[in-house]
Amino acid sequence: QSNSDSTLLVQQFNIEQRKQKELALEKEVITDPLTGLLNRRGLQQVVKNKARFIIFYIDLDGFKLINDSLGHAIGDQLLQHLGLKLTTGDFREGYACRFGGDEFIWLIEQDKLTVSPEQIGNMLLSKMSEPYIDKEKRPISVSASIGVAHYPDDGEDFEKLILKADAAMYLAKKQGKHRWVSYLSGMETTVHRQSELAKHLYQALGNDEFELYYQPIFDTKSKTVHSVEALLRWKNPTIGNVPPDECIRVAEEIGILLDIEKWVISQAIADVQKFRDIFDSNVAIAINVSSQCFCSPELVNLLAELLQQNNLTSDAIKLELTETTLITDVEQDSAAALKIHKHKIPISIDDFGTGYSSLSYLHKIPATYVKIDRSFTQRLSQDHSMISSIQHLISTMQLNTIVEGVETLEQSQILNDMQIHLQQGYGLGLPQPLNFYLEQENIKKLIGLQ
Repeated sequence: QSNSDSTLLVQQFNIEQRKQKELALEKEVITDPLTGLLNRRGLQQVVKNKARFIIFYIDLDGFKLINDSLGHAIGDQLLQHLGLKLTTGDFREGYACRFGGDEFIWLIEQDKLTVSPEQIGNMLLSKMSEPYIDKEKRPISVSASIGVAHYPDDGEDFEKLILKADAAMYLAKKQGKHRWVSYLSGMETTVHRQSELAKHLYQALGNDEFELYYQPIFDTKSKTVHSVEALLRWKNPTIGNVPPDECIRVAEEIGILLDIEKWVISQAIADVQKFRDIFDSNVAIAINVSSQCFCSPELVNLLAELLQQNNLTSDAIKLELTETTLITDVEQDSAAALKIHKHKIPISIDDFGTGYSSLSYLHKIPATYVKIDRSFTQRLSQDHSMISSIQHLISTMQLNTIVEGVETLEQSQILNDMQIHLQQGYGLGLPQPLNFYLEQENIKKLIGLQ
């Protein structure tokens, strides 16, 4: 071959498989592997260059219970089933995303709306609550709580818009679940507060941030302190004092309420003898217990062990529970109240008159004390017939009456005239730390009020 000749070498490759793999990888990056829906990254790509759209942030109610009771395999099948619902029928015009766990987002451009956002919210609630029938023909149902946010009206930053929809969803949960709530300005502040509390609450026990305050319950006839009620206080160095109700609510949500209550019980029982020395009498400490703690199989053994360790008998404490908790409990075959009663630990029905208020249940509860709710005390000056009637019923059943919420000496005197002498309230004595009671002058002032 001469130098003037040219040679052309052609190589051909079949790149179809490689391209298919690349496309598959691209899809994998933006797709949830379980449901086939968009994932977070995919949703972000979808919203690029979209002028106006609405997001529906969907969180399932009761999904954890299904996972725990039926297993994660059934839970996964349910998620796949719900994911399919979000891409078919009335929802084909939108974009569905599995945002994480049991959270979904359904998004639609406003110019594709054929019905109002309110109607879509109701349609989503209805569709998500339709039962899934598994292979064993079992109907499995959940409901949904939904937060709604509009772009760009509620925000032009997509990540912040998601947080706002999440905040609206959180409020839907708080309002009773199985509903949708549209975002209103400021909602995300509440969610941020809950997140901050949860973060610090996890560390609170280990950091010794809890303290018990004690509020006296007086026997106004003998002018003595009958007992003291232990009340939880939490002061965090970063966020300051946290209201007890808020602390308990968040602790329950993040699953550490039982640990906190065990600490309260342990600390209160350890303080009993100190109070008995202070008042030179066999005062008891009243301890508020949640339904979760009350029904825990560990409670009876924990109480018995702590009482023994502190050389105390069962009358050193009494457990305060709401009537709702107690009525729910006595309907169970293995009622926790009966186990407590067998150990001769007194039970007090707290906030009586605000729960079921079904007097037919009262005889079923093995209680020693009934604490009439403060709402009745507030009306005492105008009308005391209700408290009088409740007192008559309680005494007929040979139970002891305590009235809470006594704010004035006038209220206290009216109760004395009605022969109700076990009284508690800010007008008689504020909740105070143990150190307050160690000062003899404080005790003299406290008893002097009676």
